[in-house]
Amino acid sequence: MPLRDKVKAIFKKYGFTVVAVLSAVGVIIGTIVSNMKNALNKLGKGLGNGLKSVGKKLVKCCLMTGVIASFIFKTAGEGLDF
Repeated sequence: MPLRDKVKAIFKKYGFTVVAVLSAVGVIIGTIVSNMKNALNKLGKGLGNGLKSVGKKLVKCCLMTGVIASFIFKTAGEGLDF
């Protein structure tokens, strides 16, 4: 049910009273908090997936760096043995 319809239903039920105004404000605040929570969940999941992707790329980079360093030191060691 859209927010506008919820607020209209509250005012139809209670008229324009303090109870109706407080209920409408409560519904509006609840909707805002719910939307913020959903947005933060999506942001968190997106950020988590992004960090996982960066982590995977970093591991590949570190592995390649390790392989290259190993090759360089092995070659240098063979050169010194000569």
